Amino acid sequence: MGIMENMDTGWSNKFEAASMSLHTVLTEKPEPLDFVFPGLLAETFGVLVSPGGVGKSFLALQKAISVALGKDLFGIWGEDPEQGQVVVLSLEDPEAVTRHRLFAMGHHLSEVDKAQLQENLDILSLNGEGFSLMQQTADGLKPSAAVKGLERYLQQKPPRLIMVDTLNRALGGANENCSTAMSAIINEVEKLNKKFGCASLILHHTNKASYSASGGSQGASRGSSAIPDNARFQENLQLMQEKEATARGLEDEAERRSWVRLDLSKANYAPVGNEIWLKRDSEGVLWGEMPPPLAVKESNSSRRKASDVDDSLIPW
Repeated sequence: MGIMENMDTGWSNKFEAASMSLHTVLTEKPEPLDFVFPGLLAETFGVLVSPGGVGKSFLALQKAISVALGKDLFGIWGEDPEQGQVVVLSLEDPEAVTRHRLFAMGHHLSEVDKAQLQENLDILSLNGEGFSLMQQTADGLKPSAAVKGLERYLQQKPPRLIMVDTLNRALGGANENCSTAMSAIINEVEKLNKKFGCASLILHHTNKASYSASGGSQGASRGSSAIPDNARFQENLQLMQEKEATARGLEDEAERRSWVRLDLSKANYAPVGNEIWLKRDSEGVLWGEMPPPLAVKESNSSRRKASDVDDSLIPW
């Protein structure tokens, strides 16, 4: 049997396996949808988008801890997620930085919590190791040896959630503005999701033009629209804007920068909820908290532009 015949037979078998029994699905009540945390469905991938330095890596670690413990430790969601194994691919930050962040969070963990995290949370510090999801070959973009090795590694403890920090560090030279390349990378992530029944959360940067007080745009992510189009879940994280801080009576600049807003801009399988406010403590840990109420309604004309943002002043 030739190569093409083998491929045809393989796909024929896949089609047979994928064919749904309509009698069954039309008459038997399905199991409830399995959300890894509010809005992010198992076997799908989502993105957490923000400008650099706002706190998405810190927040991602806090979410990882919360899922690994099965409790909303930091008050982010208002409900406890189901407990499960979490793997974080830390590609951007040096290990020393991750250690400092985890130490800050450790102050709020019991000894029982720490023991559970030892079992349920796996943080892979891969900065400088050249990890990528794809690699350029003479035949085009192909799955990398690293992602094949990751698949074997994950078989030891199948994850409920995989985090990739950040997308830019996992491209293997692929152009993030190319929809074909981004679709290929997304396909590799989705294969992992399907194999392990898990969800994936990919951290990504905003394009500067989208940095506004609204914060809720699905088009905020940098690069090809294939990223937000294919994601089933998207959250945007940004600092409180100056005008809004003034309207809330927060005149101190350091106080303003301690507040960040998390907007759920896309959730295909759940309602898109209200914004979530988080307050950063002195060690960088983000806590669910409501800022003072608005005294003056902010107008669209007062929203800050990307050119007004001074990244050098952002502490985290």
